[in-house]
Amino acid sequence: MQKSKKSFFRLFPQKLSGKELNIVDNKGTVKKIFSRDYVPVKIEEEEKSKWIKNRFGGLEFVPKAVKLQWDKYHNAFRSLIINDLDHMIIGTYEKTLKGECYYYDLFDDQGRYLLKFSFKASPKAWKKGRIYTIETDDVGYRVVKVYRVNWSVDLDEYKGEL
Repeated sequence: MQKSKKSFFRLFPQKLSGKELNIVDNKGTVKKIFSRDYVPVKIEEEEKSKWIKNRFGGLEFVPKAVKLQWDKYHNAFRSLIINDLDHMIIGTYEKTLKGECYYYDLFDDQGRYLLKFSFKASPKAWKKGRIYTIETDDVGYRVVKVYRVNWSVDLDEYKGEL
């Protein structure tokens, strides 16, 4: 079997005051830095209860030996996708005003922040101008949905916030 010549990358979250991801090669050399300031999002009691219910079936089923401890705030990001243009899409814990959607930050292949957008479903992949998600339909079946992405600006030439 021949070894791949591709670099091995690791992501390291940094700082609570901002969001910074360092792309590091297999020798530990920082190749790219993706950063953006953010306001920490508090972990709500409802989220804790939901997590306990999903993991254990309810608070009464948590083993006595398990001690649950919570941070005051969520991490700076909750998900990460790299599309076929090497853009990094970072899912945040920040929600829209109605609380129905999460926000995502988009960075270009050089680590420059491009824009913030909201999306109701959690994107699983973004290839050839399409975002793929797994959602539950009206009947209750899990389905793959595909959304076409149309940009109103050329991201390679854009230098500000949308």
